[in-house]
Amino acid sequence: MLNVGLYDIKSLHIEPSSLCQATCSSCPRIFNHNKLPSSGNMSYEDFEIHILPYIKSPEKPLSHLTFCGNYGDPMMNPEMAKISMEASKYLPQYNITINTNGGIGAEKDYYELGKSAGVKMQLAVEGISQQSHERYRQNVNFDKLM
Repeated sequence: MLNVGLYDIKSLHIEPSSLCQATCSSCPRIFNHNKLPSSGNMSYEDFEIHILPYIKSPEKPLSHLTFCGNYGDPMMNPEMAKISMEASKYLPQYNITINTNGGIGAEKDYYELGKSAGVKMQLAVEGISQQSHERYRQNVNFDKLM
């Protein structure tokens, strides 16, 4: 299904959101201020139609799926838990990664993802307090992240 010339695609990097609550001074996201015409979240329906068939394909199996963002935080997507837990049914255990600043998202989603046998979270933590954390991660609640 997914191939580029002689090479089979084994890993996908998907950006499920172009929105971010943080305004980190060194991040390229701040230049768009989450106001681009295309800003928003990938819907579960779009995921189901355009991405899930590749994940489910037995002919060209994927080995890893990463939800990350150059212009947004995956956990800004209110359907992130549903999307990643559906994908985890078709990939080897713990081969789905969600990279997040951890300061956004519903507690119930983190709980459900934590119970999942197929999803691992990578949280960006800088510093040991709100003050030291904000040197890099502005507008991310350190206490919520912890």
